[in-house]
Amino acid sequence: MVNYKQLSGDILELKKNKKKIVFTIGCTSKRGPKKSYLTPFRETRHLNILGINIYNKDDIKKVINIIKRFVDYVFIDCEKKIQNNFDISEIINYFKIRNKNKLNNNFFFTYKANDLTVEAADKFLEKKFLDNNYVFGIVGCGNIGSKLALKISERGRKVYIFRRNLKKLKTITKALNLIKNKYIKNDIFLSTSILKITKKSNILISCSSSNKPVITSQLLKKCQNLKFILDVGKQSVSEDGMIFAYKNSIEIVRLDISTSLISMIESYIKYDNSILKKIGRKKINEDFFVSGGCVGMKNDLIVDNVNNIRKIYGLADGNGNFNKRFGNMSLKKYFLNKKFNKQKK
Repeated sequence: MVNYKQLSGDILELKKNKKKIVFTIGCTSKRGPKKSYLTPFRETRHLNILGINIYNKDDIKKVINIIKRFVDYVFIDCEKKIQNNFDISEIINYFKIRNKNKLNNNFFFTYKANDLTVEAADKFLEKKFLDNNYVFGIVGCGNIGSKLALKISERGRKVYIFRRNLKKLKTITKALNLIKNKYIKNDIFLSTSILKITKKSNILISCSSSNKPVITSQLLKKCQNLKFILDVGKQSVSEDGMIFAYKNSIEIVRLDISTSLISMIESYIKYDNSILKKIGRKKINEDFFVSGGCVGMKNDLIVDNVNNIRKIYGLADGNGNFNKRFGNMSLKKYFLNKKFNKQKK
């Protein structure tokens, strides 16, 4: 349940410092009481980040009434996970109705929480098991599980996947093997039961959305090679399963997305404030300059930023590539060379 009084106090306290305030609005399909809740507070050098996971529109309206005048950026989860949930346009319009100050597009961002989870899990697993040739098993191969299976497979690891619907599991397995790079030697394999996949795996990743824990002590007792469990779906391991795992040195970790969330927020803000402003083509004296990925005409000068040129990278070929590369030549050096070459002629 949301403590609105606490949220109001936190916002007022954060506004006293000079950091920008980011508020995230998400939803979740995870098990448990269907009540909205505030997400953990996170702090970076330049940002204070807080947010809410919601289950109904009334809660989001109450929250907007509290935060509307204080936050600098709002990040909205654009993935539909539960039926009859909020619509992005509704949130933005309600913000604009409640806030008399004009809000520009730089105030709002959308993100995909499932993809954020996949990135967090992939980075964690790769760092933790970089030097080990373990077999990975994924229980719950839906949106998150199937994307994660592809990433792990593309790193050259052996992956088994399982979901309760066998027909969908076969289709997903076939699709993933068609998508992955043809030079990856290991196929992604399906498993027809949780027991079979757990027996084959050294690392078990639970992305299950089941209404009850799927990893129990009874299951773990039959698995001799299992060393680690990553709980992505949350609450996937039963209480007796936890006890057995700790007694038998099977490590269990609940996925933390904090680092990926912060990186995503900072990169989105930077992209909006910096990169988008660099995209363009501009004429200065006799020369045309392009930057930010803008496709130049033949012999346009490709530079770091058409609005503040410091480096010239080369000449455009008119087809989205380089006709000639200069490395990272300074603007001054380029025109000195150009002047020198004219004098030689």
